[in-house]
Amino acid sequence: MIKWLIWLQAARITSAINIQLPLAFGSGLAYSVNDSCSVENLLWLFFYGIATQLHIVFLNDWTDRVADSLNEKPTVFSGGSRVLVENKLDPHELRNAGLVFGFLVLIWSTTVAIFMIRPHLPLICVIGLSLFWLYSLPPAKLNYRVGGEILQALGVGAVLPIVAFYLNTGTGIETDIAIVLIGYVFLQFGAAVAFTLPDIEADGKAGKGTFAVYFGVKKARVLSISCSVVGLIMLRFCGIPAELIMCTSLPLVLILLSLVVIDTQNNIMFAAAMLMSPAIIFAMLFVLYVFSN
Repeated sequence: MIKWLIWLQAARITSAINIQLPLAFGSGLAYSVNDSCSVENLLWLFFYGIATQLHIVFLNDWTDRVADSLNEKPTVFSGGSRVLVENKLDPHELRNAGLVFGFLVLIWSTTVAIFMIRPHLPLICVIGLSLFWLYSLPPAKLNYRVGGEILQALGVGAVLPIVAFYLNTGTGIETDIAIVLIGYVFLQFGAAVAFTLPDIEADGKAGKGTFAVYFGVKKARVLSISCSVVGLIMLRFCGIPAELIMCTSLPLVLILLSLVVIDTQNNIMFAAAMLMSPAIIFAMLFVLYVFSN
């Protein structure tokens, strides 16, 4: 197989939405406050998102190579890129590439801090990288203990939007924006719990400490739904239009109306897709709403 195609497989391009959409959401928040958003800023954020994504997926593949080898039914959501499981790349090669992109994130944040006068940006980016290291890398490696989903929600739901908001505005987060971000973090936590559902068997064999492994599929599903509902209530409380909340809640309604006992792979995939959808749908609708008004 051509080398660049192997690296493209390792990059898991489909996962870019998990990084780029929260950055777009943060830019939408900035625009809603004082119309602070430009094409130049969006390009800066796009490059940051690419470096962050590659740092995460490469190192996550490296740390999860044993767990991924136990996953006999990988999906578009889970199971890694398979480049290490299929022996297409050397583990050290992938690890080193991940470290390089992490270093590029630091260079990016320092450059933007200097030329755009955003002195706090490097610290925010370091916090984001630190959350990932606590999640996936030793000695903490919390996704193999407990709390990995919380770190994921904080990184994707808070740090990424804050990076975008701060780069665009150069100002701090006020109370109303903070509450919106907390609501979004709850949506992302619901999505993070749902993300682990298809991997519950392989994660259990590998000793991962996900909520689904600890509590089972049904309780994890209830936790995911509950957190998404709390997030939507907070967002509505902040003045987010009711139509956005209603559209975002549709996947949750489908889950509740299905009355399906999720005990097969197909049903788990359906549940995972529906429960991850609110975080994606809300961010997309919010960005479209803000920039169209």
